[in-house]
Amino acid sequence: MLMHLVTHPREGWVPTGVIADELGLSAHHLLKVARRLASHGWIEARRGASGGVRLSVSPDDLRVGQIVRRMEPHMALVDCMYEPQRGCTLLPTCALRHKLQEAMEAFLTVLDEVSLSDCLLDPGVLQLRTAPHAPDDPDIR
Repeated sequence: MLMHLVTHPREGWVPTGVIADELGLSAHHLLKVARRLASHGWIEARRGASGGVRLSVSPDDLRVGQIVRRMEPHMALVDCMYEPQRGCTLLPTCALRHKLQEAMEAFLTVLDEVSLSDCLLDPGVLQLRTAPHAPDDPDIR
């Protein structure tokens, strides 16, 4: 949704239904995402016939690492990274969990260097896949 909004003028409101259709997503799911993005102050949302969503911050100032950390606060490569009580029998002797945590932090550190506007080759043009597709098409997710 954020990348889609980068391509629309800041003063224009984009209906969430339009974004859902263009991205091949459930409108209900996209509304939930919009609420979370708005709660972080990254987008503004307005209800009604002339409503929709729009960016409320400059895409140059919004970092991908920040977005990932806020939207996926418990992101883990393996369950034991955040839920050691799940009963892994290897946990008492396993050092991999700590290395995976270091790798995750390195990944997010790289994403901290990337702004939202850096994610588009040409921020003025977004080529959306609008052709019909199967719901289980892995390229759509």
